[in-house]
Amino acid sequence: MNRRKILKSMLLFGASYPALKFMNLNANSLDDQNINLLTGICNEISYKIKYLNELNKFEDYVGHKHDIFHFFSMFDYRSTPYDMVIPLFYTIPLNLWNSGRIPLLSWYPSTGAIEKTPEDMCKRIYTGLFDNYLARCCQSIKEYLNIAKASPIYGSPKIFIRFAHEMNIHYRVYSNPEEFIKMWHYVYNYLRNYGLNKEQVLFIFSPNCVDLNTQPFENYYPGDDYTEWLGLDGYNWGGHGSWKSFFEIFDEPMSRMNALSNKPLGICEFGTSAKIKNTFNASKKSLWLEDTFKWLSNKENLKRYNLRMAVYFNFSKQKDIDSGIYLHSARATVNNDALNHSDNEFKTIKSLNEIYYKENIGFLNARQNATKVFS
Repeated sequence: MNRRKILKSMLLFGASYPALKFMNLNANSLDDQNINLLTGICNEISYKIKYLNELNKFEDYVGHKHDIFHFFSMFDYRSTPYDMVIPLFYTIPLNLWNSGRIPLLSWYPSTGAIEKTPEDMCKRIYTGLFDNYLARCCQSIKEYLNIAKASPIYGSPKIFIRFAHEMNIHYRVYSNPEEFIKMWHYVYNYLRNYGLNKEQVLFIFSPNCVDLNTQPFENYYPGDDYTEWLGLDGYNWGGHGSWKSFFEIFDEPMSRMNALSNKPLGICEFGTSAKIKNTFNASKKSLWLEDTFKWLSNKENLKRYNLRMAVYFNFSKQKDIDSGIYLHSARATVNNDALNHSDNEFKTIKSLNEIYYKENIGFLNARQNATKVFS
């Protein structure tokens, strides 16, 4: 994601509108006592980084075990010399599941790693030009699901597919609602016809929290029969925009999502900058994180919005939002506390382990059966 483009668009256009017994219930039927949140983290996945080791280090530091690990793939259809299908649709999901986490793959219709993404990308997909690539992806997912073992926490092996996210941003090649829905239906049906069922391969419809010079995100909704979860992305841009709390960012879009469908809702990306005007204030960022994790640890809030997932975007990029709260071992270690990186400066967020999620939040963290969340 290019968050600089998103910010520029916001400024130019503004925002529009032990084994356990498994149960199979709709997420909305969770009683008050069992309401909980699938907690997630989005860290870098790279062949240069032992991502599971880094995830374990981070979790040891904050004292929290996450349910979900979030990563990305474009439509990289090459089979030679670099075949990315098997790593992204089989190896990484299997490694994550075997480590006790659910893989969440953001799969976006772009060929940018190979060539400029065509403007008619949606049409090329729904007319079958990418069928060979889709078949390879489906086969890799199927092999992952076939070899993975059931989990005492989550039940049968699963993968979340956040397909074509943030479609309500004007520069996306899939930002036309009619073309988007045709593409979505085609890909969804392709996976189902390949034998990938909705109990194990769960599609997430996940727009940006604000509509950036597009139609309202409701107009992109593919329908309840074509998605299993709803999702949202949003950030506190700090000095790049205006300082906003988690609630101020997500209250309105979450309410809109609840009006759109009663599907379970997830925050698939959230984070905060430390930048205020031209300076970096790690203490203010730390307070934002503390307030946010308190809000997400309040089960009344989860119940109000049917909120069942939240994934922190643990990245900092020099020309993008500095939402990272821990850098990988190439630059820092856990002994450096949690670091925020921007413009080649390091800012320490101290005592992150004291402000993270409460003990009773997160299914893996609380050793609570999560199968009620999946219907």
